[in-house]
Amino acid sequence: PQELDRGHRWNRPVMRRYQLAIQGSLVALALAAAVAPVPPSSIERWFSTGVYPQIQRLLTPLSNAVPFAWLDVFVVAACAAIATIVIRAIRAARRTRRFVPLLRGIGTLGVVAACVYLVFLVLWGFNYRRVPMAARLIVDTGAPASGAVAALGVEAAMALNSLYAPAHR
Repeated sequence: PQELDRGHRWNRPVMRRYQLAIQGSLVALALAAAVAPVPPSSIERWFSTGVYPQIQRLLTPLSNAVPFAWLDVFVVAACAAIATIVIRAIRAARRTRRFVPLLRGIGTLGVVAACVYLVFLVLWGFNYRRVPMAARLIVDTGAPASGAVAALGVEAAMALNSLYAPAHR
């Protein structure tokens, strides 16, 4: 095919088109995910009780294995990456005396933001679209009887007292 040059390697214009198509698809997917009206019951069914427990089972031991918050590391890395992209774009624009490198830098930041948003949705963000807790639980809104409150207090105190000795060994 004419898309291949000698040595069966992809040539730059073809690769650039594929790259732009993938980047555009990621941005479009992120935009669609941000505004798509996904029913909370679907989120509850496929994410909250399906995908998310598997993700949590994998990531929680990894986050507990280190004495710092991974989000802090990612925020610092993201700030450094943003600064690098912006500085390189400004330098390239000054060097070439054209505006195109700045547009590419902005495009790169947009693609990175779309990817970060999609990862956030999968790792946690869909939890914000769940069925509200009040709709999932049956709650008696009436006031509890004073005897029931006293019994709960006694039960809680007994449970705490039984845990005192093992906690202070």
